[in-house]
Amino acid sequence: MIFARLIDDSVLFTDTAESECPVFWLPTGYGTLDKRVPVAPGLAAFMETLAALRELETAYENSGRAIFCDEDGCGFAEAWSQEVRAVVEKYLPEHAAGFCAALDVC
Repeated sequence: MIFARLIDDSVLFTDTAESECPVFWLPTGYGTLDKRVPVAPGLAAFMETLAALRELETAYENSGRAIFCDEDGCGFAEAWSQEVRAVVEKYLPEHAAGFCAALDVC
């Protein structure tokens, strides 16, 4: 089951045919499953978070909503910060505070 297509068109997926449903990454240009790379669960969650944040950014760009609170790019808009925090809390709940602090959002 594919659950993330990353910005470079690589794919993050889980193999539901295997008993523990391990997570794999298929890098761009390696079109066969035998080229898949196993991914640690923590890294898979981080990659999925980045993919979700990219989707959110694209949605903002397509709708004309502002990510930054002014034209100088000085600070993030409140709505953006709240939505970013919701994404991070969904995928990385135990790391939300540190992740948001590192990105200076939330």
